[in-house]
Amino acid sequence: MVKGEFLSDRNFEDGQGITFHALDPLDPTKVYDPYEDREVVTYVLPLDITNTTNRDINLLSNKSISNTMFYSKIGEFYNLIPYAMELPKQYQFEPVIPAGKTVRGYIGANYFIGDDPGKNYKNFSNESTKVKFISFMKDQKGKYHELEIPIN
Repeated sequence: MVKGEFLSDRNFEDGQGITFHALDPLDPTKVYDPYEDREVVTYVLPLDITNTTNRDINLLSNKSISNTMFYSKIGEFYNLIPYAMELPKQYQFEPVIPAGKTVRGYIGANYFIGDDPGKNYKNFSNESTKVKFISFMKDQKGKYHELEIPIN
């Protein structure tokens, strides 16, 4: 695996025809999780997603998922991010990117304030816990690349 550097132009490619341009992270928001009866902090990173090929690409297809995954990371805890599927409705987007087009998409994650009920992390605080999103991509030669994107 090759660890890459998040470039100042905030662009990165998946090696399969998709270019991502990471915009500035949105301000974190606190929402109430009725299932756990607790507050969570939601982090959202907008992305301009460009399909550079001459065919439509479904980001949620088995092939795309096997080539590109996103994770959130706090400390040593990694959490898979299924694009916007776990985010509020306003961040949902169509996962099929038309050939030659750019669409606005989102990735994001939720963290419980304090300790995680699953015991994956402790003492989470928006003010003191560093959150990163990780892109994990396989290039056309089958080599994996990891890129850390600071969120807060």
